Amino acid sequence: MVLNVKKDVTSSISQIKGEALADKASPSFMQQMAGRAAGVQVISSSGDVTAPPKIMIRGMGTVTSSSDPLYVINGIPVTSGNLQYSYSNNNALADINPNDIESMEILKDGAATAIYGSRAANGVVLITTKQGKQGSTKVTYDTWMGVSKAAKLYDLLDAEQFVTIANEKYTNMDSNPQAFMDENNTNTNWYDHTFRTGFQHSHSISISGASPQTSYFMSAGYTNQKGLVINNSYERYTFYAKADHKMLKDYVSVGFSLNGSMQNNTGPTKGTSSLSDNMYASSRMLPNVAVYNPDDPTGYNIDSNDRKSLGKGANLRTIENTIPNIVWVLKKNKQENSSTRLLPTANIDIRPTSC
Repeated sequence: MVLNVKKDVTSSISQIKGEALADKASPSFMQQMAGRAAGVQVISSSGDVTAPPKIMIRGMGTVTSSSDPLYVINGIPVTSGNLQYSYSNNNALADINPNDIESMEILKDGAATAIYGSRAANGVVLITTKQGKQGSTKVTYDTWMGVSKAAKLYDLLDAEQFVTIANEKYTNMDSNPQAFMDENNTNTNWYDHTFRTGFQHSHSISISGASPQTSYFMSAGYTNQKGLVINNSYERYTFYAKADHKMLKDYVSVGFSLNGSMQNNTGPTKGTSSLSDNMYASSRMLPNVAVYNPDDPTGYNIDSNDRKSLGKGANLRTIENTIPNIVWVLKKNKQENSSTRLLPTANIDIRPTSC
C-alpha cells in the first residue's frame, strides 16, 4: 500500500476540504471540484445526468491516450470515468457520497509520478474519507433538493405559422400546398413532451464517534436525480463504514473499511444503434401533428406506410429525412444500467519498540 504522507510530496498541491463539498447540491464530488482548485478543469460534455464530467489537471497532456488523473481513495487506486458496460453511462466515481469525504488533495505536476508512477502523468486526486473523532457518539443527517431545466430552447413555429411558411415554400416551387391544419387544430409543442423540469434530491445519515482506543464512522445515503430529457435519470444507494482499533499498548492498530454502492442509470440510446438525436428530432417535429394516435398499434403517431417516420396528420407529405416520432423513441428506445460495487480495505500497523 502507498502511504499518502504530505511531507513526501514535493509537487504542486491543492486541497479541498469536505465541508466545501458537502454544501453543494450535486450528486458527485467530481462536479464539485469545479472552481475550487487552481489549474483543474471540470468539463461536462452533455446534460446527461449519468455522464461523468471530464477532469483535466494543468490542461491536456496527451492527444491519443486518456487525460484522466489517477484517483486514490484511502491509499487505494480506483477505476475512474465511464466504465462503458453499455450505451448508457456508468460512472464508477459517482459511487462515492460527497458527504463521506473528509478532504481531497490534488497533485498537479510531474513530481507525483515519483510516488505513483506513470499512472500519475495526468495528476493525482487523493481522497480521504471520514473517520470517527474523539468524543461522544454523533449522529448527522444531511439533505438537499433542487430542480433543473433547460436554460434556453429554440423558438419554433406554432402549427398555423408552420402551415403558412411550409405552403409558401411549395408555392414558390410551383407546387400545390402540402401542409394543413386538422379538424382539431392540433398545435403541438414537442419540447413540452421531450423535456421536463428535473427534480433532484439527496439524503445522507451518519453516525460516528471515538474512544482513546477505537474510532468508528458509518453512513448511508440515497440520491435521485431526474434529467432534462424524459428518459434520463440517476439513482444511487451508498453505504460506508470505517473502524480503527488500537491494542497492545498502542503498538498495534487494525482497521477496516467498506464502501458499497448501487446505481440505477437510465438514458437515451446513443451511438450506432440509436434512432434519432433528441435535440435535433424535437426541433424537427411537425407542430400540426399530434404526439399520440389511438388508432396506431403503438399508440403513437407513426406513419402507416413508413414506420420509421412521424405520422403525417393532415399533411400530404411525410416528414423529411425519415425522422421518427421522438417521444416514442425516448420512451421505448432507452438504455437501463444497474451496477453494484463493493470496495473493502483492511490494514494492520505495527509500531516497533525501541531498544
